[in-house]
Amino acid sequence: MWIKPFARRTAVISGSLILGITMGMSGFSFAKSLFIPHPNSLPIVHKIDFPKNQNGQTYGSDMYSTSLATEPDLILTQGVDANGHPIIGYVLKQDEFLPMPKTPAEAVAMDRKPGSVRKIPLYAVNGKTVIGTFSIGQGQTVLKQAPSN
Repeated sequence: MWIKPFARRTAVISGSLILGITMGMSGFSFAKSLFIPHPNSLPIVHKIDFPKNQNGQTYGSDMYSTSLATEPDLILTQGVDANGHPIIGYVLKQDEFLPMPKTPAEAVAMDRKPGSVRKIPLYAVNGKTVIGTFSIGQGQTVLKQAPSN
């Protein structure tokens, strides 16, 4: 049986198009599986088991904490002692944050307040003995110019 040249060309183009779409979709599925992990293969993040002091407070570094809920009660940091020398101690988690504003006007006033440094107590591991202070200030942006040739 003889097929007209136009019909043969249409059949070849249609077949090639269907084959190309099929191969492209299977290739996309394969590539997608390489970059998007299956939900069952993701690691499970557990709450970190920090040691507790004699007052029942957890203490340690918050380096691997993924949220406020996984931070210890006493967070390891470096501050200064009464003589201004560096000292390692702990800050209370709740001391790190400013109180929330009660009104929008208070929020605007807090936002417009010039950069000041807030000092919070630095504790020994018992969470009671103050051994120094830790300073919290607003971050600074430093722009550096590229060297000119």
